[in-house]
Amino acid sequence: MSKINVVGIAPFNGLKISMEHIASMYPSITYTGYIGDLNHGVEIAKGLDSEQVDVILSRGGTALLLNESVNIPVIEIDISIYDILRALRLAQGFSSKMAVVGFENITDRANVLNDLLNLDIEVITIDAEKTAQNVLMNLKNNDYEVIICDQITSTLARKIGLNAILINSVEESIKKSFEQAIKIGETRLKIKETNRLLKSLYEKSPIDILLFDNNNRIVEEFSAYTIPSKLKLKIIKLNAKASGKLIPAFKESFDGKVYSVESRILDDKEYTVYFITLIDINIPTSKSINLVSIDDNHEIMYNSSLSIGIEKTDILNYATSKEAVFIIGEAGTGKDKIAQLISTYANKRRMWEIRCDLITSNEWDDLFSSINSPLQDESSVVHFKGIDLLSRKQLNKFISYANDSLLFKRNKIIFSSTISYNESTQSLVTFFNDWSIIFYTTISLRDRKSDIPSIASLYINEFNNEYGKQIIGFEPKALERLTDFDWPLNQTQFKRVLKQLVIKTNGTYIKDRDTLQQLKTELGNTPRASSEVLQLDQTLDEISRDIIQLVLSEENGNKSKTAERLGISRSTLWRILNK
Repeated sequence: MSKINVVGIAPFNGLKISMEHIASMYPSITYTGYIGDLNHGVEIAKGLDSEQVDVILSRGGTALLLNESVNIPVIEIDISIYDILRALRLAQGFSSKMAVVGFENITDRANVLNDLLNLDIEVITIDAEKTAQNVLMNLKNNDYEVIICDQITSTLARKIGLNAILINSVEESIKKSFEQAIKIGETRLKIKETNRLLKSLYEKSPIDILLFDNNNRIVEEFSAYTIPSKLKLKIIKLNAKASGKLIPAFKESFDGKVYSVESRILDDKEYTVYFITLIDINIPTSKSINLVSIDDNHEIMYNSSLSIGIEKTDILNYATSKEAVFIIGEAGTGKDKIAQLISTYANKRRMWEIRCDLITSNEWDDLFSSINSPLQDESSVVHFKGIDLLSRKQLNKFISYANDSLLFKRNKIIFSSTISYNESTQSLVTFFNDWSIIFYTTISLRDRKSDIPSIASLYINEFNNEYGKQIIGFEPKALERLTDFDWPLNQTQFKRVLKQLVIKTNGTYIKDRDTLQQLKTELGNTPRASSEVLQLDQTLDEISRDIIQLVLSEENGNKSKTAERLGISRSTLWRILNK
């Protein structure tokens, strides 16, 4: 007997991992997992072959939308009281006001917990995404900062600056859904056999197929990838005008991709089939000049650890100002993320990143002479990363070009550096004085130790979703150790340590002994005092980096003096430190 084909569409990666793990327990099924929330989940489901797939598993609002949008049976993974209790326990890492927001399947159980445990947590029921937006804005206006919710509400909450704790589903709920799927799938197996050959052909096809009847209705569609909506609409209009005649092949470009469209008339003009092929285009890339994607993910990124201690209005003010922005801060304090956030809110077409530590002399000259230069791309953001690593000659050329081309009026310019204004070279001082530049200084983690518990809770929630864990906190001593640690590489180092601890942890609490061991490892990899002896049982690169860190510590972080003492250039120093 054929296996039951089950597809899981999870709103987030943690649930996808859990579903894949449980699916492996059932030898009678073939399982494929996807990540897709709300409309994205519907798009995935509509691209599936309804004769090939027996059952779809999903959760929450995504499951509701799938039920309304596709002909494949959809089973919703239940959210239990235990799931909500775990999320409430994790949210206790915050000292601020919290609320539970969701559809009835969440809030009914949250109200039961309120009664049983004599809690005083605000519980609000929503019935649509639009309702959720209004509810969340009201909560924010009433000083609520933490929302316990499902993926739909989590995404909306983060977009308006609220911290969101996502409710995970326990294995028992997922198992129950799979068992129900098997029962439905056994019935579906008898139906799909008649069209097996055609569907097998679709699966192996590297192209998209649209099949129209003579009434201009799409009766069959298979997507190897998502067809752009504008291209699909154009094909529908062309087919309507053709009135059963063959349309000449054509090519169209959408969002930087080129599609080839060909048609065939089938079955004595009863049907017309369109074959849509994505044509691969090789776009030259450079390590020093990159096009950075700007999308809604940066809205969500704002509401990660970066949001704690940072006012969104500050970012908006920097983004909407006409002046260039200079971001200064220690390594690991999120300078790149701040630049991306400013780019997001600046409402520009694209963001270019110029790596001043990697750019060659020829590439630098081409920036000002080539018609393909990102500096010619109007209404964009250009981020010069490591501006302090440029020579005086390079800076002077930039100043001359910017003045002549009105660069600052055409584009939003962002600079970033790990030096402070007082450490700047004379070239940079002149550079600062030539334009109206506003400065943004990132804050080191050791200067915001009180935020560490909240930041840790957000990272745990993120890694729970990524690795399918169900961690809700720390053993008391473990959190104290994390708070007391100096974090010389700031949030980059902190996030890496938290990630390692989550991966190691199999229970619900991160253990003190694991935390102690990880921090000892970090101490061995961070800058040591000059009185300490270098460990020579390392690679040459590691020894070189340790020597630079020792001298850098003696020079109080001044990279110019460090490079001068070591007899190397600042760009060489930068590359060694960042290997």
